[in-house]
Amino acid sequence: MARPTSQSNPNAAALQELAYFPALTLIVFVRRRVGLRLLRPDWIVRTFILLQLYAIVGVPLMRGTLLEMRVIQWFSFAFLIAAIAHYWRSWREFNKGIRLHSYSSGISYLDRRGVPRFLRWHRRVYRFLDPLFCLTFACYILVTSQPIGIWLVVSSFSLRFFEQARYEAAIDRDLDIVDGLAEGDIQQQVVQFFTGPQQHGGLTTRRALNQHGGIPTGIAPDIATQISTRNKEAAKKHDPERSR
Repeated sequence: MARPTSQSNPNAAALQELAYFPALTLIVFVRRRVGLRLLRPDWIVRTFILLQLYAIVGVPLMRGTLLEMRVIQWFSFAFLIAAIAHYWRSWREFNKGIRLHSYSSGISYLDRRGVPRFLRWHRRVYRFLDPLFCLTFACYILVTSQPIGIWLVVSSFSLRFFEQARYEAAIDRDLDIVDGLAEGDIQQQVVQFFTGPQQHGGLTTRRALNQHGGIPTGIAPDIATQISTRNKEAAKKHDPERSR
């Protein structure tokens, strides 16, 4: 899958891949405007097949009743309809030119103005409030039906892990951008050092390391003197009047 994941930890990325399918069965019900690439038809079909296998194989292993098996199958069809509706809505918005990140995990119905600002910062609604709401509902269902409740509990924890992994990947991306800006500033100063006017007589200015976050830059004074001498010789060759 080509979803945003942390490249520094392959194991975490693999776990996120596995957690996505159970989490998707909740995302289509608790979110709106899900990104188009998170709703690929083959992923929707795989999740639907996973639910069907759980109903046919998992429920009998847990000594569930026929009614519980039917309920999970109905839930799988409800998921399929909701996922197709999300996909169709996102596809229509894409054709109309409405901007939406294709890997967006959707906008939570709990993300409203009445929610405390603390929860709306750093995607805490998506990382904590949504999974907690789903887990509370799952525990209520677990009392009446163990097979259905277990699936919802697993899906709630999968949603929590999936959102946390995406948040950490976004933080890594932002830090890479900040590091790139800092390194770009250092590169710009090095370019200015070599292309700008040079000081002579061993008075070449040396930059302090604390100006560049501890990264050593600049050149030694002896090398700077050699560069200055070569620049003078090159200027005399291009300007014969100066050499007379």
